[in-house]
Amino acid sequence: MAFRFRKSFKIMPGVKLNVSKSGFSTTVGGRGASVNIGKKGAYLNASIPGTGISSRSKIGGSGSGRNTNYSNAATSIPQDPQPANKGWYSFGVALFSFFTLVSLASFINSISAKTDWSLLGGAFFWAAVTAIWWAVRGARRKAKQAKYEAFIKKQADEAEALQMLIEQGIREKEEKLERQRIELREAEAKKQELRRSEIQQVLAPAYTLYVEGLISKEQLATWQKRADDEKYGFIVLELEVNRLARELYAEKARVDMIKTKYDEATACQLIAHQIIIGMSHEQVIDAFGKPTKVEKVSVNGKERETLVYGSKTTGSYFHIHAGIVTKAVIR
Repeated sequence: MAFRFRKSFKIMPGVKLNVSKSGFSTTVGGRGASVNIGKKGAYLNASIPGTGISSRSKIGGSGSGRNTNYSNAATSIPQDPQPANKGWYSFGVALFSFFTLVSLASFINSISAKTDWSLLGGAFFWAAVTAIWWAVRGARRKAKQAKYEAFIKKQADEAEALQMLIEQGIREKEEKLERQRIELREAEAKKQELRRSEIQQVLAPAYTLYVEGLISKEQLATWQKRADDEKYGFIVLELEVNRLARELYAEKARVDMIKTKYDEATACQLIAHQIIIGMSHEQVIDAFGKPTKVEKVSVNGKERETLVYGSKTTGSYFHIHAGIVTKAVIR
């Protein structure tokens, strides 16, 4: 069997303190209309005396009053305030209903108690309550709308700033790449210019030989192709060109000397390295240059000199008696 306990204490006119098994609560109001405030929330109680008609509704919406919103208000995203705020709307309706019932109950109570009651005053009171309710509701909606618009503007500004940073980063990267490409092109141009300068310096003797007619155009083109194809420097090529230049200049000097020293027929023979029996020791030297080796032997009491160029088995050699060529072997 369940027992119930409830006791009310009047604190002041229109205010009562209620004690029950579930705890304490406070009732504000009088007969016909009152508001009960306890740990379960606030409830509006309204009735019409003498008729048995009454109403009880929770102020601020239904539910046990337990807070089930675990989201962080600091990080929550404001919602579009266009939909009506149901909590404030319910509270406004409850408040409107409360004062309406209060006015109606007071009016009925004045009739039953045969007291004066100002209908105009009740109407003004009801209108004032309604105006306050709508003003508060409108102000909250405007505040929420302003908060929502500020949030959207902030998000748009942040997105725009982020986009600007991204575009700036892309521009800086493109500019850096362009500078690197320009630097690479300039470095490559300098490298090519330096290479051309080195080739010209290496082939300078060959160009001089070509101008002087000592080498042909095809020979010069061959040297140029070798220089263009060279990948590991021009030391070997430079040595070969200089050696060729020395040999050709030496040959040119020999030819000029022979042309100056001998008649045309003899000069042609000596230039072509054609030594015949009866020519002198000096003509052999002028035609072939300094011998590799000189052999001297005595034949029939007379000294014979042999001028050897290269080796005696594979090269040329000449036997000379008393300064005259007696045998010529040209290979």
